[in-house]
Amino acid sequence: MPLHNLPTLTAYVANCLIGGIEVTHRPDGSWIRDVVRFKCGKWKFCFRQRTDVAHGKTEDLHGTFCETTTVEVDDVQSNHSEDVLATLDAICWLLSFATESQVLCYGHHFPTCKTTGHIKSVSGIANPFRPPFNLAYPVKIKNFVEQAYPVYFRLSKKRKLPVVFHYLLQATRPSQPTEIRLLLLFITLENLKDTYARTAGISYIKGYYRKPPSKPGKPGAQFSFEDLLSEMLLSVGMRRGLKQIVTLRNEIIHSGLSRKSHAMQLSIYERIQDILREYILRLLGYHGEFFLYASQGCATRKV
Repeated sequence: MPLHNLPTLTAYVANCLIGGIEVTHRPDGSWIRDVVRFKCGKWKFCFRQRTDVAHGKTEDLHGTFCETTTVEVDDVQSNHSEDVLATLDAICWLLSFATESQVLCYGHHFPTCKTTGHIKSVSGIANPFRPPFNLAYPVKIKNFVEQAYPVYFRLSKKRKLPVVFHYLLQATRPSQPTEIRLLLLFITLENLKDTYARTAGISYIKGYYRKPPSKPGKPGAQFSFEDLLSEMLLSVGMRRGLKQIVTLRNEIIHSGLSRKSHAMQLSIYERIQDILREYILRLLGYHGEFFLYASQGCATRKV
């Protein structure tokens, strides 16, 4: 069968509040900038944003589940549809991180399958609170997704990246105590630290990750949480002081509350957000600027 006669897979995505890059000309002579194209793996994904999202009129959508996007992938062989959908799910996870919203595919239509359409039961909200990229300028988001996809594809299972992204989204959900937000970030750090140690081949003996032994036949000294986290950050070229973070982690985990002021807790929370944000971007091989969480969209850092 000639390639140009192969069918188009159409999918439906929610909570993606980015603007468009390419222009669509309408039959009545008007136009709208509503299209973003992603090239990931072997496939080209055409994201078409609904009109209000393309125009940046999204404030009423914040905090809601909203159907925002139609995605088309041309020339898909019937036995490749699952690969296309798996790649789209990966793009959605990367967009979730980039936009601070739970971007997800909730259904698709493909005319050559036995069941031509499928709608999934999903949950999640659009909540773009201090995202690392400006949603109104999607070129950088496109660049991030296309740069990060190859590494994400290779590391997503080993480093449990969908879990990491999900925890980060949960931490920013509205109406939560600061201690709960902090606990979610501490769990995220623990998750990343554990998967880093496993992939780095660090010995795990008698319930602890161990440093190289100083004497033959004896296990090495235990890695502390701080030491292993520092080594993980250093593996991507980051050096950060972690004393305040570790102290607050121990305080909240062991007592459930902190004696530190709310302002101090919030400052440490914002610092952890920025450490996680930069670590993930470096881990995924991204090169470019991103917004610092603590700056509230006023300052960027380049990696």
